[in-house]
Amino acid sequence: MCNIGFQLQQSETYKFIFAANRDESYSRPTQRAHYWPEYPDLLAGRDEMQKGTWLGITKQGKFAALTNCRQSSVGPSIDTGSEKTFITSRGALVKDFLTSSQTADEYAVHLVETRNQYDGYNLIFGNILDGHFLHYNNFDGSLSPISSGTHGLSNATLNTPWPKVKKVTAGLNQLQGSQTDITEQLFDLFADTETAKKEELPDTGLPVEFEEAASAVFIRTKEYGTVGTTVILVDQQNQVTFTERRFTENGLLEENSFSFVLDN
Repeated sequence: MCNIGFQLQQSETYKFIFAANRDESYSRPTQRAHYWPEYPDLLAGRDEMQKGTWLGITKQGKFAALTNCRQSSVGPSIDTGSEKTFITSRGALVKDFLTSSQTADEYAVHLVETRNQYDGYNLIFGNILDGHFLHYNNFDGSLSPISSGTHGLSNATLNTPWPKVKKVTAGLNQLQGSQTDITEQLFDLFADTETAKKEELPDTGLPVEFEEAASAVFIRTKEYGTVGTTVILVDQQNQVTFTERRFTENGLLEENSFSFVLDN
């Protein structure tokens, strides 16, 4: 599970504002965000089990982020088993787009053609320089351009009004102040551990007690929870600020920051 909030060309100062929580088993080995040695223009974390990633950005402005699609007919969405066996990890989708020469439109063709090779997912992908972004959901087969404005995504489809999605999109629309101020406001927004009321919970086939725990923006259970928060700001001069905070079940593990200018 994950929760994403982002803005495209919604601000006079920033062309792209993005924040996301990655939710995973605490025991799953993960590398922090770094420039990949084999792809030195790619900045992303790395899942050590499958060697893919959940989000990343390149120095040329390509960006992609992935969430799983949590639907009862897809099967369990956490590492407790699966009704199907999928050969390829969904994390390869982010990596493959970011390391290819394909545009978003070209890569979309590949996604449609390989739709049934992956468990359910959402993919946001495009290029920050030209502002052209697409959203693809392989569960329902929907592919659509993403308009300028404020958007949220968790484990249904883009802008599905789950309580945690509404909370982060509302918070995005209240950002103000300096770059440092906005970064901290986003980290505070994505650190919210309040769960939704039972009558507001989505019905995705999970046990109700886990459905409730997963309704928080920042998830905390015994063995599973939010293991990372990433904030990315790209201003109108293409200056990128990328900040990642990593967590264990015991709290904050580390913070990593990167700054660079996109290549035109």
